Amino acid sequence: SRLSNAIKLIIAAPLSLMGAQALAVTVVDGENGPGFYDVIPGSHTDNYVVQRGGVLNVKPEGVTREIRATGASTVNIDGGRVDGYSTSDTALTLHQSNATIANAQITSHNMGGLDLSRSMSQDTGSEAVVSNSQITGATYGATVTAFSHLQLLNGSTLTGGSQQGLKLMGGKATVVGSTITGATNGVTMTREHRTVTESPTLVLEGSRVEGLNGPAILVDQ
Repeated sequence: SRLSNAIKLIIAAPLSLMGAQALAVTVVDGENGPGFYDVIPGSHTDNYVVQRGGVLNVKPEGVTREIRATGASTVNIDGGRVDGYSTSDTALTLHQSNATIANAQITSHNMGGLDLSRSMSQDTGSEAVVSNSQITGATYGATVTAFSHLQLLNGSTLTGGSQQGLKLMGGKATVVGSTITGATNGVTMTREHRTVTESPTLVLEGSRVEGLNGPAILVDQ
């Protein structure tokens, strides 16, 4: 089904290779070397794979291509920019990992902006706290699977260029003082899979949700 195909893509994303346009890949491994890496202004614009508890810090005016974090890793973006051109990878993928994003811009020119996912066999998801930032995907803005939580705060915007602004696939989103816009629906709420009991949850406070060619919120159980 279309839903199961989407789930397979999300789960497989951390294992796929970088797109052909990637110039270089920097691996930040929490169990090998210092375990962290700082992207500063003037750093080479690389793709980053953060794994096994590694920490990637994108400092003010630092720029990256796609970032993929797996295995309880952490991504901190403060005043930096993720500028993705891959035709296969989301701009920022969190797979059982966490991110704190502030005063930042995350853009995919071909794919989705942000994925929060988990392994289907585990109940540990991902979490992202986004403040005063803009997340834009050429397709969808963000996906959140079961046991994952997206917090969109303090004037943040989440935009899907050709699909939904936000796809809650059994996950949770808390949106405070922010805006979600989708080319189709603003937010689509559905279960991750028929065998997963977690229901999608959307909490809105002082925020705007808009579907340019569909409902603001579509519930599809």
